[in-house]
Amino acid sequence: MLCAETIANCLILLASQEDEFEPMTHLRLQKLLYYVQGWSLAMRGNPAFGEEVQAWREGPVVSPVYQVFKEFEARPIGREHMTEEPQLDREIEGFIRSIWEAYKKYSATELRRKTHTEAPWLKARGDTPPNGSSNNEITHDSMLRFFAEEFRREQFGDLSIERYRQSEEAFRAQRGKRFSDICLATA
Repeated sequence: MLCAETIANCLILLASQEDEFEPMTHLRLQKLLYYVQGWSLAMRGNPAFGEEVQAWREGPVVSPVYQVFKEFEARPIGREHMTEEPQLDREIEGFIRSIWEAYKKYSATELRRKTHTEAPWLKARGDTPPNGSSNNEITHDSMLRFFAEEFRREQFGDLSIERYRQSEEAFRAQRGKRFSDICLATA
């Protein structure tokens, strides 16, 4: 398992290669780390990093990464500000890149707004007032439940539970084929 700072450096690197999207800021970085963790739990079956995600006032935050980059506030964090050159295996690098591709179109403000409507942050905040501080953990369980449901909704749409089960059985029987190809074959 990687540390969150390594994944943060990877996201900074990916953002530095884009010209048409908003630059990486600390707020944006924190929200992207939350999405990497949530989708990793749902799609890969394990966390991408070991540090906990907390439900701060401005949205999900990984405190150790906050401490490293807090001096930037709303200023862009460029490649030259990375704390290390990320060394990742192909699988996790591809996964992080896929999350980046899905969320790079959102500004820091849009990501903040989006996370403030999602169950994991809301649940962790509990009855904390909107402007109140909190370092309550956004649990892996709450992220897993939320992102697994999002995955099912986006990937399978109106697919019946029976067809989903058939696809799962076909996937297990045909290791090596992509799950989406098997789903289409059983439709």
